[in-house]
Amino acid sequence: MYRHFVITSIFTCAIAVLCAQPVDFSQTPSNYIYTNPAFAGNNNCPTAYTSYRIRNFSNGEFFSTNFLSFDNYAAFMNTDIGLSVLHDIQNSVFHTTGIAAIAARDIFIARGVMLKYALALGYYYSRISGENLIFPDQINPFSTEISTSGEEFTGKMQHLYDIEPGILLYTYNIYAGITAKHIQEFFRKNSFFNPLHPTISIHAGGYFETSRGSSLKYLYQWYPHLNISIAPSSAFTQLGMRVQRNFLEFGAAFRENFSFNAESFILFVGLVQKKYKFAYNCDITLNSRKRNYFNTHEISLSYTFECRTQVRKMGAVRAPQ
Repeated sequence: MYRHFVITSIFTCAIAVLCAQPVDFSQTPSNYIYTNPAFAGNNNCPTAYTSYRIRNFSNGEFFSTNFLSFDNYAAFMNTDIGLSVLHDIQNSVFHTTGIAAIAARDIFIARGVMLKYALALGYYYSRISGENLIFPDQINPFSTEISTSGEEFTGKMQHLYDIEPGILLYTYNIYAGITAKHIQEFFRKNSFFNPLHPTISIHAGGYFETSRGSSLKYLYQWYPHLNISIAPSSAFTQLGMRVQRNFLEFGAAFRENFSFNAESFILFVGLVQKKYKFAYNCDITLNSRKRNYFNTHEISLSYTFECRTQVRKMGAVRAPQ
């Protein structure tokens, strides 16, 4: 019975607040469109990316996120463009699906230094799945059975617009940027639940090469990265390094989740070819109370298409890999 009352209390609070957690990814350098829309088009050739992230599934909960993006440099518009699609499920209750269009432009600052600004405009559809919730009238103190609820749970859905501006300062081998995800949520007051959280994301990274004896045989490519995410319900900092040699990529990162006082150690491994890249990571929770340390996994696949007409933008930097 105690377990039933705990569950009831938790979901009663959830119904009152109806606040999902912000979507986040561990592969922030690879998922550059989600990291900052200003990265759109920096590969100069059409690039498609998809990723799938799942966590907490072994605890009887289900949190998963699918993400798909496509970006390219549109020479006839002198503008970088992109398109992204996201589907997120949280605890089998919150279901959110969204699509966004991106436009980005470069500003020449100095030789080898560029400033880029971008705007992503999107539409989101969000709903709450009531069949996975437990209401107070389902609990009978004289029985261990959970009865059918008489609660009217209809209309818990929303059609939302989304705005995300982004700024990126970059050279050939380093970058730093900031973006405000779901910035419109700062001004929305009449929502009965909030599936989107205003989030400030600050990120930086770079690309460096080292080789022994100036030989490609011993060439190593280094990708350090830093990501800071600040939202009302969660905030974290992730610092990591990826190393690539030939077609193999490996790396590690450390994440500090301040809101939940949790730390994670992230391990990356990937295969890199000329046109495509596959990557996998596992987030290892260091202080899990449930002793479930390997509960978050993420896979991604990207593909760069051939350019019909190779047009190199002035001062363009390679996108983070």
